[in-house]
Amino acid sequence: MLAYSSIMRKTFGFIVLGFMLTSLFSCSVVRRDKLHPEWKAQFDSLGVHGGIVIFDEGKRTMHVYNPGRIDSAFLPASTFKIPNSLISLQVGAVADTSEVVPWDSVDRVFKAWNRDHNMASALPVSALWFYQEMARRVGAETMRSYLDTLRYGNRDTTDIDMFWLNNTLKITPREQITFLEKVYHERVPFEKRHIDAVKKMLILKKTDSYTLMGKTGWGDIVEPNIGWLVGWLETKENVYHYALNIDIVDSKDRYARRKIVDNVFKEMGVISE
Repeated sequence: MLAYSSIMRKTFGFIVLGFMLTSLFSCSVVRRDKLHPEWKAQFDSLGVHGGIVIFDEGKRTMHVYNPGRIDSAFLPASTFKIPNSLISLQVGAVADTSEVVPWDSVDRVFKAWNRDHNMASALPVSALWFYQEMARRVGAETMRSYLDTLRYGNRDTTDIDMFWLNNTLKITPREQITFLEKVYHERVPFEKRHIDAVKKMLILKKTDSYTLMGKTGWGDIVEPNIGWLVGWLETKENVYHYALNIDIVDSKDRYARRKIVDNVFKEMGVISE
């Protein structure tokens, strides 16, 4: 733990200064909301309730369905693995995304979790124990300092290895967009090599015309359960940051997350496949 804290103290101040200066300029850019009540059909067709927000960088426009939900705060669930990964790499909780952390031999609900993992294998399957270990290595004080700097949700890290799952930490879909945009443009207090490594882990689909990045989340401590899919879609001409949030009433509802995101981008004419 002392090693992680020492690394953090040596680098955090300098990186944060640069982050704060770039943030001053980015915060001044005017954005406008464009409401899309017609997107309700995408949710209704799959029998789920929720909302989605997409930020079109080129037009500086927030495309919004269900604005009340977009500005409501929810537990981030496994979408928090994005900042958790960045923070853990920055402070040296692991050396890189390939460093293996031994499994503790405790059988958990998902078979894919029950083995040794590195970050690159743990993130796609949302291996909870791995990221709980990362959070413990980072420590509550350091974690809170980074969330304060990132302005991530309500920044509450009470209960260090469960706060993103137990409804302590909360964030709105619109706040997710702000965070994702900062990560994409490297306006965050992390070294470029760590940002690049995390971006690589978030690739969901890559074609000749676009790349879809994202991370799912499923919060089952609240009723109804909360489902997320957040990330960005990059074309040759533009970037679209998105945050989808739905109620998961039945386990099959989790499959609606990717379908809605894909279908909305198709409806916008951003992708065709």
